[in-house]
Amino acid sequence: MGIPRDEVFGNGTNGYYLKYLIDSDNAAMNTGGIFNPRETTLPKNLVYWRFISTSVHNRFGAEAGLQGMWWVTDEDFKQLLHHAVQTDAPLAEVAAKALCIPPEWGDMGYVIRAVLNVHLKAWFGQGKPATAGISVGNPNWDPAIQPAVAGVPGLSEHLNQLFIPDPGHVSGPQGKDFKSYFRMLACKQASKEYSWSHYMS
Repeated sequence: MGIPRDEVFGNGTNGYYLKYLIDSDNAAMNTGGIFNPRETTLPKNLVYWRFISTSVHNRFGAEAGLQGMWWVTDEDFKQLLHHAVQTDAPLAEVAAKALCIPPEWGDMGYVIRAVLNVHLKAWFGQGKPATAGISVGNPNWDPAIQPAVAGVPGLSEHLNQLFIPDPGHVSGPQGKDFKSYFRMLACKQASKEYSWSHYMS
């Protein structure tokens, strides 16, 4: 997926560039991300949610989570919470499976609720199957050794993930600092005890 260049990265056609990561087999990484990404503008003054790992929370604090690029809307978060409550499962576990997050990428141990202070451009769509190493579809990928996280049937197909391009790699009004875009409302453990009462507080 191309993202707008800045003065440091890229000088491609129409101001876009492609940057490929390399998987453990030295092939272009094609794991995770979103199907058929569509561009949108996120309205300000609305609530958005983001999951962060316990290690990030404990090492850098909840505020560090505001700098992440992956978010969900309030409506999509409510779907995750509803499924967790109905299945009596930890919210972190439901979110990781539904949003296609391999455990190697983090335990989704905390969830942040924040208000967006400005309008921001973003990409949205359903999550793609992901592994932590070799890309899904690579001839050398062995699902028995490195299974893919491919979503929760009946839930994931109704969820949209939001990808906000890194302000450090974007020129123009998006600026350079995520923290100034969001105002933290709460950060709580995404445990089995997380309920609708936590959602409201």
